[in-house]
Amino acid sequence: MKRFWMIYMIVLMSSVTMAQAGMDWDGKKDGRGKEKREMMMMFRLTEELNLTSEQGEKFFPRFREHRKAMDKIRVEMKSSGESIKIKLEKNETLDKGDIKKAVNQIRNSKKAQADLEAEFVLDMGKVLSPEQQAKLAMFKHKMVKDIRKQMKGRHDRDGKKQNRNKRNRW
Repeated sequence: MKRFWMIYMIVLMSSVTMAQAGMDWDGKKDGRGKEKREMMMMFRLTEELNLTSEQGEKFFPRFREHRKAMDKIRVEMKSSGESIKIKLEKNETLDKGDIKKAVNQIRNSKKAQADLEAEFVLDMGKVLSPEQQAKLAMFKHKMVKDIRKQMKGRHDRDGKKQNRNKRNRW
């Protein structure tokens, strides 16, 4: 029953967030795919970590703040390579100094991401049990691995190959 209420709270909070952002349920505005991914991630986190409702109330606000900080770093990382990308598209000559600067900026951004991720997982020790913390630390890797399996071999979430008839694919 607690799990039902946790999932209900996640869906409710997501719908409120979308309503505040002026988004339609039919996804007419950009960013709808991101909202769906966030909802799926929150659902999978709740399931993977087996969060209680009390833990969820403390965990998800911090998780959202963490995601915003990570998004900010991703934007910085993307902008670091923009000048090189533009020069490549225009077939301009590249300066070694520009390349070195962009590579260093990207390296620093990746380091900042790793530091932020580690800080978040360790800080969640106030809310989560050690087992839940370990699962949280491995969650991103596991989720990416599951998605790759599903995309590559059309596996279900348990890693079992789905039996599909090729004729009935479409």
